[in-house]
Formats: sequence, C-alpha cells, structure tokens
Amino acid sequence: MKPIRLELKNFLPYQVPDPLRFDGIHLACLTGSNGAGKSSVLDAITWVLWGVARSKRDDELIHQGQTEMHVQFDFEQDDVLYRVIRRRSKKGKTGSTELTLLAMNGEQWNLISEPSIRQTEKKIVDILHLSYDTFIHSAFLQQGRADAFTTRTPAERKAILGEILGLEQWQKYEAAAKERYNVLEREVDLNRREIESIEAELAKRPSLEADKALAEASVREAEAALALAQQRLDVVRDAPEALRRAQTDRKDRVDRELDLKRQQDEAEQEMARWAGEIDACQQIVGQRADIEGGYESLQSAREADRSLRDKLDALTDIDRQRADLNGQLTAARARLDSEITRLERSIDDQQAVIDADPSAELESVQAELSALHEAEARREDMQREETLIREEIADRKARLDTLELDGGKLRKRRDTLAETDDANCPTCGQPLTPEHRAEMVGQLDGELVAHRAEWVEAKRARPS
Repeated sequence: MKPIRLELKNFLPYQVPDPLRFDGIHLACLTGSNGAGKSSVLDAITWVLWGVARSKRDDELIHQGQTEMHVQFDFEQDDVLYRVIRRRSKKGKTGSTELTLLAMNGEQWNLISEPSIRQTEKKIVDILHLSYDTFIHSAFLQQGRADAFTTRTPAERKAILGEILGLEQWQKYEAAAKERYNVLEREVDLNRREIESIEAELAKRPSLEADKALAEASVREAEAALALAQQRLDVVRDAPEALRRAQTDRKDRVDRELDLKRQQDEAEQEMARWAGEIDACQQIVGQRADIEGGYESLQSAREADRSLRDKLDALTDIDRQRADLNGQLTAARARLDSEITRLERSIDDQQAVIDADPSAELESVQAELSALHEAEARREDMQREETLIREEIADRKARLDTLELDGGKLRKRRDTLAETDDANCPTCGQPLTPEHRAEMVGQLDGELVAHRAEWVEAKRARPS
C-alpha cells in the first residue's frame, strides 16, 4: 500500500487541518510533545481502513464539542488508485456510520462499495492483502504495545507471519496441486480398471479366434451347401432362403470380427493416453523441491529487505546527530561574535576615556585589551575545533556511504546467485552446481552480516 493523501475533519485533536499529502515522501518523522496529535494521524488511517483505533467507541474519536467527523484516505495498491471515506455522526439514539470505497478509472472515480459496511471492509482487506492485526504487528507498532506480537499464542503468531510472507497463496497452490493429484489418481485408478476389463476381454481373444475359425468353417460349409443348393434349385423349393440365411450368418461373423479388432485398437490407444497422464503427474510431483526452494529464497529476500530498513534508520540517526552538532557550532559562533562586539564597544569607550584623561585610565584599558586578546585566542581555538568536527563528520558520512554502496553490491550479487536457475555462475560464467551455489550464497550471507556489523559500528561512533 502506498499512501497518497489524508484528509481529516473533527477527528481527535484535528478540526479542519490542511490535507496531508505523501507525494515524494520516502521517509518521514512525526515529532512533537505528548498530546500534540502524532499518533492521531496513524489512528485516522487505521480507522478509515479497518474501522479500528485506540478508543473503545467511535464517538470518542469525534472532536470535543462536535457531533460528526469524517476521514478520507487515498492510497495506491497494485497500480490502482483507491479512495476510502468513513463518516461518523452522533445524531440520533445510536448515531450512524458510513463507509464509501472508490477506485480511479481513467479520469473519474467509480463507486465499488459493497451493500454493507462489513462487506466493504472485507473488500478493503482483500485489496490490501493486509488485515488490521497483521498491520499492527508488522508495519505499525502501537505506542506501549511493542511486545504485542510476542505475547500472542504460537498459532496466532504463525497466522500473522503467514499473512505477512504471503504463505496463503502457496497454501492455495499446495491445495490445488493435491486436489489435481487426487483427481488424476482417481482417473488413473478408473482407467486401470477399464484397462483390466479390456485385458480380460483380450484374454478371450483365443476363444473368439476359435469362434472365428468355426465361423469360417461354417461359411465354407455354407458355401458348399449353397453350391449344392444351386444345383438343386429347381428341385428344392427352400434353397434360396437357406442361401440368404447362410450369407447373413457370414456377414454377421465378419462384422463381429471387425468390431472386436476396433475395440482392441481403441483400448491400446486409451492405455497409451493414460500412461502419458501418469508421466505428467509424476513430473508435477517432482517439482516439489523447486517450489520449496523458491519459498526459501523468498524468505531470504524479505530478511534482506528488513536489514536494509535497519540501515536506513541508522543513517537517519546520523543525520540527526550532524544537525545537532551544526546547531551547537552555530550557537557557539553567535556567542563569540556577541562577545567580540561587546569587547570592541568597550575598547571604543576606553579609548574615549584615554583621549580625555590618559593617565587615569591607562591600566584599566590595558586590562581590557588583554582580555580581548584572550577572547580572540579562544575564538580561533573554537574555529579550529569546528573545522576538525566538520571534517570528521564528512569522513564518517563518506565511510557510511561507501559501506552502504558495498552492502548493496553484496546484496545484489547474493540475490542474483540465489534466484538464477542457470547451470553457470551469473557473475563469472563458471559451471555452478546446486551445492556450490548454496555454499556461495552462505558465504555471501556471512559477508553481509560482517558488513552490517561494521556499518553499525561506524554509525554508533560519535565525533571526538
């Protein structure tokens, strides 16, 4: 989810503030004293999306003295711009809540809300692929509840991690593969029984061939009888009918033989087809190791992403320290300039006194001049110290930038090596076995851990 715009009205301490835009913001820090409304911004986002905030009742979120409020939140998900508007009014006995969901289509907003608030909230969860519980245990740690995830039961922690890592999709793939395997197994069993039936029919082939031989013999006998009947045609009245019956019997036996041959060919073709189906199923089962390997690579990539976020947080701390040091240097320089101005003014005053009465104030002026020279020496010392501090800050930032660049190269090399299926190494082109790839990925992981330790040490060091 990529936040775009947040608009509040009568929500907690905010009445009608200017809309908050997130365009171009990659990292932001909300600062302010307790009760200033920092957490209220995040409460507004969770309330408009999931209808949940830190209060027990929605009416407690309405600004004091007001009777209604609303929050409008625009965000981008899967390259689609969405807008969620949630309103709450205390008017009436129980008050009322409205939830509207819109999606940008071209240049206009289209209403995609469901008939009820519950159904619309479920649709928002489906769009985000993120529930409220998963959000507060991953991307948003609530104030005073940093240990909320560790206090959950093992089953609840497993469900939350599964939703964060997207394991639900893999479980669907597994269930679909199992269902397909069971269907194919049933079909194979059914075809096996059909093949057994066909084989039983084929086992009757010798007897059928014997019947065929008998039929052919009968045909020959019939033909002989036909010849004899032809000779007796004028004598025997029923000879034509007997001939027709013999011809019909012969045709029936020939047709039966052809039908049995056709059934045998069809059975052999069916057996070949199901043998191919069985081979395809075995290939699907054989891909299990590749699927598990892809899942492990996904976990490694997400761990690397968390490591990079830690580095980014540390770099922010260093920038804040540098800003504090610059502020201290500026304040010190202002104090020195003020002191020099005061002393110069004092010299002018003393010079005027000397011009009026040199002998009476000579010793006082000399003392003031001595103090001025000491102040000037202290100023030069502080300027030299400022220069040294600035040089040390620049050196530390350059070192951190170098470490960050080297870490990115190591991470890219490690991810390229882990994700490739090529038999050759993507960096050097040498032959690469799965065992060698796993060993090299392990070595790169070790280098990344050592590199991160060096980076953290450099970040923790303070200017001398």
